[in-house]
Amino acid sequence: VNIFAYIHQIQITPVDLVSLSLTINAPELTNNHFELFLTPFKRLQQLELIIETYVDYEFFNANQWEKFIVEHFPKLTTFNFKFSASFIEREIIDRFRSPFWLNKHWFVAFDPHSQTLFTVPHFASTKTSSSITSVSSDWTTLPLEQH
Repeated sequence: VNIFAYIHQIQITPVDLVSLSLTINAPELTNNHFELFLTPFKRLQQLELIIETYVDYEFFNANQWEKFIVEHFPKLTTFNFKFSASFIEREIIDRFRSPFWLNKHWFVAFDPHSQTLFTVPHFASTKTSSSITSVSSDWTTLPLEQH
């Protein structure tokens, strides 16, 4: 059952969760449906989000995420995500370089081999073979001295 298809019909009351981990495999997921689903969790301090299917580019919009987090999750201190992404333009990564993201130490990277946009270091690869390949600073917001 795809709950996101009916989310606009459900009346949701505030929920007192402080930590939430979601893994989603819903090809028809939209950012609007997702925001409606998350809005009741106003007290979240930790959010982990894994989206296993390719989603619209709106999910990669750092400015939209920033606005949503500021408006709905003022207590959020930890935000880790992993999104399937067939291709990411450098401008998308650059938007995650704003003071909002950097001051919170929410660093983001794109791995073209696994086609994944993710937070660092939480979802960074731990495979030894991955450490041989250097990471271009164009594909991560992690400060150069840390990667």
